[in-house]
Amino acid sequence: MSTQKNQPTVPTEGRQIRVALNSAQMTTSYANVFQTRCTAEEIVLCCGLSLPENLNKPDAADGADEELLAVDLDRRIVMNPASARRLLLALDRVLKEQAALAAR
Repeated sequence: MSTQKNQPTVPTEGRQIRVALNSAQMTTSYANVFQTRCTAEEIVLCCGLSLPENLNKPDAADGADEELLAVDLDRRIVMNPASARRLLLALDRVLKEQAALAAR
C-alpha cells in the first residue's frame, strides 16, 4: 500500500496533527533543466529535460554560428512562498546528506 502512516506529528498552535502521505498516484519524472518565475503570491518552478542529441549544429546556409540546445519543459510546480521555503530547506538538508554519503 502506498499510503504512509505513522508520520511525525506536526505541531499547529498547540495541537499536533499526524500527516498521512498517499503516493498511490505519484509519477516520476527526470529533470536536468529548471526555469523559475515568481509573482507576489506564487513561485513557479518549470522542469524539463535536455539531452545531448537535442543539440542542433549551426546551419552554414543561414550564416548562424551558434549552436541551439532544444529543451523540453514538461512539468510545472506552482507553490506559495512558504511552501517554496520549505522546499528550499528540504533540498538543502538532503543535499548535505547526499554529500556525506558520497564522501564515504
